[in-house]
Amino acid sequence: MLLALAVLVASGWADGALARLRFTVWEALAWIAAFAFGSFANIPVTGAGADWVVNVGGAVMPLLLALFLYARAGSAAERARVALAPLAGGAAAWVAARVLPLGPYGGPGAAPLVLAAAAALAAAAFGRSTAAALAGGAAGVVVAGFLDTAELAVLGIPARVWLGGGGAFDAAVLGGVVALLLTEAAGLPLRRAPRRS
Repeated sequence: MLLALAVLVASGWADGALARLRFTVWEALAWIAAFAFGSFANIPVTGAGADWVVNVGGAVMPLLLALFLYARAGSAAERARVALAPLAGGAAAWVAARVLPLGPYGGPGAAPLVLAAAAALAAAAFGRSTAAALAGGAAGVVVAGFLDTAELAVLGIPARVWLGGGGAFDAAVLGGVVALLLTEAAGLPLRRAPRRS
């Protein structure tokens, strides 16, 4: 999927979205490459009762992308949307994993497509902000992982946490892309509509 996304970016199909994100083609390709290579890197986090494995591509990169988009935001309102979208996307994905018969978040029964769709829909609801949609769709899945980890801690259930790995990586990538597509599709008729003087 990342390869197909890179081809679309390089061929110019995403020029409009990149312009609204204030990304150059090379910046977009660099982020895609970072996600791809990061998916092969895992960071163990142990100590103080923690037993985590954090995947760079599935957990670290979505959060870094959200921070990058926050820093690039051109107004206080846009920064607020970019900051809140991952929280909304994460809450939606976490609830979807509980309400629907998917199994535990990130576990073998989880459905990345459903988690991605839940995060993407919630993120895209934040106005017509392309940056907020991308940040919320991708980082929202990571936030859902944090919520799941917090739930296990509150219930006192010992478990090794794989944050951003496996299905969560797929969901983070899909969440960002789907949220971006939804926002672009919703904004297209409005951008095409003639403005009244």
